Amino acid sequence: MNREIKKLLKIVEEKKRIDPQGKDRIADVLENREVDALPLIFWRPQNISVPGKTYDMEEQFYDKKALNAFGGGFVHFCGKNDYLLESFLNLNEVRAINLGNPEMYNFDITMQKFVKYRKCYFGLWPKEDSETLEGYIHRIKRATDGGKRGLILHFDEVMFPECSCQDILQKWRKIMSC
Repeated sequence: MNREIKKLLKIVEEKKRIDPQGKDRIADVLENREVDALPLIFWRPQNISVPGKTYDMEEQFYDKKALNAFGGGFVHFCGKNDYLLESFLNLNEVRAINLGNPEMYNFDITMQKFVKYRKCYFGLWPKEDSETLEGYIHRIKRATDGGKRGLILHFDEVMFPECSCQDILQKWRKIMSC
C-alpha cells in the first residue's frame, strides 16, 4: 500500500475515534484495495445532513487534512446543498467537484461559482427541455468562458439519440472553435 493511502487511512482512524458513529466512505473504498494512483474522492451521501456550523468545525478539518495528503482532490456529493457546495468551493485543497444531482442546480449560477473560485466541475450536465444539441453546446460555451474554464464535461450521447457520437464531436469542435 502506498504512503499516501496509509496517511489517509490514519486520518480516517483518527476521525473514527472522535466520531465512532460516522460512516466513512473513504475507508470503505480504500481499506481492502491496493492502488497505484488515487484521485481522491469524498463521497457525501444524500442522506447525510451536515448543518453548516457542524461541517465547518468538525468535518472541514478532516477533509483538508486528507486532501493535503494527496496535494488536493476531487469531491462528490448528492442532493442539493448550496452551503456544502460553497464550503467545498472555498477549500483551496478541492480541485474539482462532481454533483450527483446537477439537475437540482441552476446551471448558469453554479458555473459562475466554479469559474469565480477557479474550480472545475467534473461530470454530466443535463440538457434543458427541448434543447437542441447546438443549443446545449452554446449554453455550455457561454457559461465556461468560451469552453475554456471550469468544466470537464462527461457528455452523455443518450441525451441526443438522433445524433451519432461522431456528429456530436464534430458539432462540439465546430462551435467551440468559433
